[in-house]
Amino acid sequence: MKSLIPTFTIKPDAFEQGFEACFRAVESVAYELGIDYVVVGATARDLVMQSVLKAEVERATKDIDYSINISSWDDFDRFKTEISNRGLKSGRRTIKS
Repeated sequence: MKSLIPTFTIKPDAFEQGFEACFRAVESVAYELGIDYVVVGATARDLVMQSVLKAEVERATKDIDYSINISSWDDFDRFKTEISNRGLKSGRRTIKS
C-alpha cells in the first residue's frame, strides 16, 4: 500500500546545533526496539519550512517533541533506558560528546 504521507530528506544543516545527535539517538533506539515515532510540534514545522520550503525560521525554544507508539510499560521502560544510555534525558538536552 502506498503511503499518503509525503516523505523528504532533511539535510543535517537544517538542524539546530545538537539536534542531529538527538534525532539519531531516537531513530536508532526506535529502530532497534521496533517502535514507531514521529517528530511533532514546532520542530516538525521548522524542518518542513527549512528543508522543503527553504524558509528562514527562528526558534523560540530549543526542544524536540516526539509522538512515540509504545504498546506496554515494559517497552516504555526499555525505550527510556536505551535513550538514557545514549545521553538523552527527559525534559532537557544532555547529549554526551
